[in-house]
Amino acid sequence: ENVVASSGTALSDGGMSMAGVENVVASSGTALTDGQIAMIHRFTNKITLIYDGDKAGIKAALRGMDMLLSHKMEVSLVLLPDGHDPDSFAKSRSPEAFRQFLSENEVDVLRFKAQVLLDEAKANPQSRIAAITSMVTSLAHIQDETARRVYIQECSNLLHEDQSFIASQTAAVRARLVETWHQERLRRKSLESIEGGQPQPSGGAPDYTSPAPAIPDVDREANGPDGGPGP
Repeated sequence: ENVVASSGTALSDGGMSMAGVENVVASSGTALTDGQIAMIHRFTNKITLIYDGDKAGIKAALRGMDMLLSHKMEVSLVLLPDGHDPDSFAKSRSPEAFRQFLSENEVDVLRFKAQVLLDEAKANPQSRIAAITSMVTSLAHIQDETARRVYIQECSNLLHEDQSFIASQTAAVRARLVETWHQERLRRKSLESIEGGQPQPSGGAPDYTSPAPAIPDVDREANGPDGGPGP
């Protein structure tokens, strides 16, 4: 099944349900957290983000995409027409019309991000460098190797950059991410062993009200395919 997520503060689960859309979650104006994404992933690996179509909405849509990608989520995006938030737009359409709008306007979030960054960069070299760096970081969060290769090829074409360059930059960033995730998993295992229970989040007391944020299982990738040190 597909879960539709929205960050619109005016959106309630009831508002979207009245539009005939089921499997809805709302972050109620706050940024999606790692723990929330892990919880959603228990039920689905597909998520559609619905945001206002203004600059603030676009910025919010892109903010949490790397976390979603790191959880092996298939992420798409729908931007609403000017003047609407998710709640108002849902209430202004029949259930059929609303579902049709979602179907017709759903776009791949990585393609969308590349286009937005390129439009912002225009002919500014520094902005273009920042755009490429940001895209490479997102690509590095993709867990599935085949999907990562496909998106590297796609984004290389969109960015008009050599594929081998984007691939090498992505590999370098991913190596750092994998090591970070691996060390965090080791830290949590150590805490579990010491505490004999749920691991404590860094810098505070245990949070027993929500599941601990999931860390990608990259131990094999961090150690290399033969159990030795990774790249």
